[in-house]
Amino acid sequence: MIFESATPLARACDALVRARRERDIEAFESATAQLWEAAQTASADELTTALAACAELLGELGPGFGGEFALLCGALIELGALPEPLIPVLRARLTEVAGLAVEFTAVWTREFPGEAVPEPGPAEFDAVLDRLDAAIAPDHAVRLAESWFGWQSWMRCATTLMQHSATARQACRADPALLAAVAALEPARADMTALSTLLSAPEGAAAAAR
Repeated sequence: MIFESATPLARACDALVRARRERDIEAFESATAQLWEAAQTASADELTTALAACAELLGELGPGFGGEFALLCGALIELGALPEPLIPVLRARLTEVAGLAVEFTAVWTREFPGEAVPEPGPAEFDAVLDRLDAAIAPDHAVRLAESWFGWQSWMRCATTLMQHSATARQACRADPALLAAVAALEPARADMTALSTLLSAPEGAAAAAR
């Protein structure tokens, strides 16, 4: 989706979409920074339009880079964007990445019996990926590792979205695959509390958590 570049935020959206189309990572990162700067003074309507463009891009990004980009999407909501454009994409990607994170724990346990699943801190990523890469297909190793280590970013976006939208809470609570993956991750990770609470709390309590 390309916008008429009437405002700094619209121009940043144009640049972001163009960079993704051209697979230019440096240009994408530059446009992301421009978008964030322009978003600080944008109207709610502009922010919502930008979020719609970002949501479309989020559906295309891998688990690692996508998690970082998901944080931007959540931040746009906090600045005043209406959350609706993000709901279907985020629910689908959250379910996908959660499932891959669960698979990571299963593969790690199978390939390295007796070893605890690694802590998902960024300092551990390279060493974990090297070991996983030697044990399974490299492309799949990357997706699993990125999902395990990037899951916290996806959760942060999801909690922001659900705190601002009853529709998002209902959509996520109605996804059996997501609920099963979250339940499977809870024993393996210490950072699941906020998401798990939003997925299980009564609607009145969830709304009060905003």
